[in-house]
Amino acid sequence: MERVLCGFDIALSWLWGVVWRDGFVRGLVLNLGFRSVRAIVFGSDGRVLASSSRRVSTFLSGDFVEQDPNEWWEKGLTCMREVLEHVPKVDFITVTASAACVVPVDEDLNPTMNTILVSDKRAREEASYISRLESFKKLPYEARAYYTIPRILWIKRNRPEVYEKTCKFLSPNDFFIARMTGRFIIDELNATKYYTVDGEYPRDLLKDLGISEDKLPEIRPVGFITETWEPFEKTVGLAHRVPVVVTTYDAICAFFGSGVSEEGDAADISGTVTSLRVLTRKKLRKDESRIFELSYKDWNIVGGSNNLGGGLIEWLLGNIYPEYSYEDLENLSNLLSAGTGLIFLPYLLGERAPLWDDDVRGAFLGIERFHSRDDLARAVLESTGFVLRSLIEAIEENGIQVKKIYTSGGLSRINLINQIKADVTGKTVYKPKEIESTALGAYILARRELEPGFDSSKLFVIEKIYRPNEEMYKVYTNAYGLFKKAYESLREFHSERRNLLSIKELRKVNL
Repeated sequence: MERVLCGFDIALSWLWGVVWRDGFVRGLVLNLGFRSVRAIVFGSDGRVLASSSRRVSTFLSGDFVEQDPNEWWEKGLTCMREVLEHVPKVDFITVTASAACVVPVDEDLNPTMNTILVSDKRAREEASYISRLESFKKLPYEARAYYTIPRILWIKRNRPEVYEKTCKFLSPNDFFIARMTGRFIIDELNATKYYTVDGEYPRDLLKDLGISEDKLPEIRPVGFITETWEPFEKTVGLAHRVPVVVTTYDAICAFFGSGVSEEGDAADISGTVTSLRVLTRKKLRKDESRIFELSYKDWNIVGGSNNLGGGLIEWLLGNIYPEYSYEDLENLSNLLSAGTGLIFLPYLLGERAPLWDDDVRGAFLGIERFHSRDDLARAVLESTGFVLRSLIEAIEENGIQVKKIYTSGGLSRINLINQIKADVTGKTVYKPKEIESTALGAYILARRELEPGFDSSKLFVIEKIYRPNEEMYKVYTNAYGLFKKAYESLREFHSERRNLLSIKELRKVNL
C-alpha cells in the first residue's frame, strides 16, 4: 500500500512556505522511547506547548527483547490526539525512536511479528556467519547481533513464514512515518544500522544472504520532507496536509537537543539507556570498533550507547526501594559505597558500547555485613558514573578530548547522579533547563530544514552546573579501577552462566 509521489514530493512548497501562526513555528515530535511513547509540541522559542505520554510494555525471554508495534501506534495516536486538542494546528511533524530495531510489516503496513529491540541478542549466530563472508569483510563494520541485517537474517532462517509475508523491514522511525505518510523511508544515519556505505545498501552482502533489497526502505537524507496522507489525517483529526520531516534516531536527536556547539562538547543523554557522544572535527582510528562515528554537515559525532541508564533506577525503585521516588534518592548523598569497596556492575541486559558483551550481567561485589540497603542503592547510582567514564575513555583513547558534558534525559533530574558523574569523570557537567533533549533535538533538526539560517542556540538555557570535587575524583578513580577489574574477573563466569540458562517464555516486564 505504499504511496508513490513524484518530483520534489511537494517539499519545496513547504520549504519556502512554512506557515507562521501567532509568532510560532509549531512542531509536533513523536518520540518513542524504551518505556514510553510521547507526543510533544514545541513553539518557536523551544517552549513546550503541549505534551502527552503513555507507557509501553516490553517482553523478555533470554536473548529476546520485544515490543508490540501495534501498541506503539495506538498509544502514539492517543498522545497525538491529546496534544492536538491543545494545539490544533501544527506546522510540521517529525518522529524519533531507537535505532537498530527491526519492525517487519506487510504491504498494508501491518506488523508481521513483534519488534526486535536494540538490546535483543538473538542474532549472535547470524552475526558470526556474516563476519566470515568476503562480501562483509569489505565493509567498515563489526558483525554484531546489534545490527539490523543479522536480525533480518535471523527472521529469514527461523521465521521463514514471517520473512515471506514481510513487505519491508523498518526501523521504528520508518514504521511511524509509513503510517503517517504511506511511504517507506529511512534516514541516512538510521540506515547505517543496515551496513550502508555512502548511502547505499551492501548489495553484494545482501545477495550472499538471499535478502532482497526490495524489502528495505528508501534511504533519504536527514531533513527530507514529505507530507501526511488522508488516512492518518482522519485518524488524528488534522484538517489539512502537514509536512513530515524525516530526522533520525533518538541518540542523535538528543545529541543536538542537548546544547552541544563546540569541539569537545559531549552530550550525556540518560533515558532508559545512556548515550554519550562528542562533537569533533577529528576522526576515529581505523581499527576502533568499540564506539561509533557518524558524519553530519561539517562535524563528526563520536561515541555510543549502553544498554541501561535510567533503566537501572527504574529497576532499583521497583525492586529495592518500591516506596521511594526519584527525588527520594537524593537522601543517599551522605553515603559513598565505592569508598567502602562496594561495587555494582550495572549490566542487567548485557552491555553495548564500549564492552559489546552480550553475556555479562549485573552483580554486587564486596558486600560486607555492615552494608545496608542504602549502600546497595548508592552503588547502583555510582555505577552510572563508571559506565559514563568507560565511554569517555574509549573516546579519548582516539585522541578526541571530552571537554565538558551536557546532561539530559530522565536520569538528569537526580542532582546526586549529576554530581556523581562529575566526580567520577573529572568533567564539568551542565544541565540544561529542558531535559527533553531527544524531542527538542528532533524539533531543531526539522526546523533547520524548514527555516534555513535558524539559530538553535537561543533555545538552550543552563539550569545548573556540577563541578568535580578533586578529593572525590581520587576516590572514584581507585574505585573505577576495581569496577573494571570486577568485569574482567567475571567474564568467564558470565559466559558459562549463559550456557546453563534456558529461558523459553516471553515475560512482560517494566523497565
